[in-house]
Amino acid sequence: MAERHYNRDEMQAILARAIERQAKSAGHDDLSHAQLLETAREVGLSAAEIDAAVAEVDRTKSRDAIVAELQIERRHHLRSHLITYVAVNLGLWGIDAATAGMGVSPQAGWHWIVASGWAIGLLLHGWRALAASPERLALDAERWQRRRQRKLQKQQMQRAIEGAVTDAVRTGADVLSRLLDPDRRRDRAVRRNERDRRP
Repeated sequence: MAERHYNRDEMQAILARAIERQAKSAGHDDLSHAQLLETAREVGLSAAEIDAAVAEVDRTKSRDAIVAELQIERRHHLRSHLITYVAVNLGLWGIDAATAGMGVSPQAGWHWIVASGWAIGLLLHGWRALAASPERLALDAERWQRRRQRKLQKQQMQRAIEGAVTDAVRTGADVLSRLLDPDRRRDRAVRRNERDRRP
């Protein structure tokens, strides 16, 4: 009888199921890092390969968290855009209806020009927020994260500069107040007079 072979997907499923069964038989659903390394050694994997895989999984989890955060922000912006669109266009429709009824506006229905042009922008915004491909979303998330980090660094730098300027102004004000203090000037004048009287 020929030896059975397994493809990559089957191998991953079998190993995942074996690790899951071992964790359940031990009475808990998770493994410590030491237990993970021990299980890997039994299967024939080195500690270096496991550490590299753990780092990869951590990076993937971090990237997935950033993508999820970006999607939440995009949906929030889309919702705000939609609310603004509806509110403004209802207002324009009301103005158009009121002015047409009074005979002020000979071109009734002009608000539809604004509404339809804006609707195209809203649809594009919706497509970008809801229908982007996973690859495009991952690229956008990387750019978004870099922009956030640059913004955070800029804010930290501004705070440091503001702190330094505040300290310099405070120090300058202290020095100036000491120089302009009348009691101190009088003490200096008395010491100068005493020095002048000495032979």
